[in-house]
Amino acid sequence: MCSSFHLSHAILILCFLYPPPKKGAYDRAVERYLEAARKLVADPALRAGCGSKALAKAATFSNATVQQRMVDNYHEAFAAQVSLSVCVALVVLVLFLVFLLT
Repeated sequence: MCSSFHLSHAILILCFLYPPPKKGAYDRAVERYLEAARKLVADPALRAGCGSKALAKAATFSNATVQQRMVDNYHEAFAAQVSLSVCVALVVLVLFLVFLLT
């Protein structure tokens, strides 16, 4: 969880590292942020929708989901490696047979 202290320091750091490219860009960005915050505060349905979407997105980063994705990636990589090995073995076998027959 982010404390307000950490959040305010992160904002200050970002402001110094990434100043707005054009005059007034920062003010417009702050105004867009405030307008979005006002909409969320005023509209319970929008808030609930954003909350449920955020929970669904967060679920894709759970330990179980990430670990399963990693296992799936290893299985896919192993299958690709086996397929490549089989292809190389077949090419070597064909070349060997051609060499024997000539």
